[in-house]
Amino acid sequence: MPHSVPASTDARPPRPGRPSEVARRKRRVIIQMIAFAAVTGVLIVIVMVRRDQQSVEQCRREAHAVAAALRRDALESRTLPMNLPIPPARRAHYHYNPVNSMFFGGGRPVGLCCCASPHRLLLAPNGRHVVLVADDRVEVRWLSEAEFQAHKAGWQLQPPVIR
Repeated sequence: MPHSVPASTDARPPRPGRPSEVARRKRRVIIQMIAFAAVTGVLIVIVMVRRDQQSVEQCRREAHAVAAALRRDALESRTLPMNLPIPPARRAHYHYNPVNSMFFGGGRPVGLCCCASPHRLLLAPNGRHVVLVADDRVEVRWLSEAEFQAHKAGWQLQPPVIR
């Protein structure tokens, strides 16, 4: 039986040193997968950063509102209200110490309230807002959890341990 020659000469083998079409497609798919993973990673980091920023910003706005209400009430009457001047549903978010109003004008900062538990941040140190009074000034500070632990006894703020 005679050996037949293919009729078409288009099916040439690839030249040495030149990648085949399959190898080019494979490389292109790998590059696209790497690019997809990189873009996904960047988007995840952006979402985590925004989540941290929004969490801290929401608490900051609320802490400033609390400080303004306490400033208005406490500095006029030299006493603090028994409950924080915020909606009852949000009161659990704060540890509040109205007894500290007796320390107004003492010169050193005294804590009026703080976040009951630290904000768990993904890309920054955990922390909380603290409302302090010193020399008839009510101010809000953001502290990392380490800073808060170092100052809480001096500011007479001992929030309950929440696990």
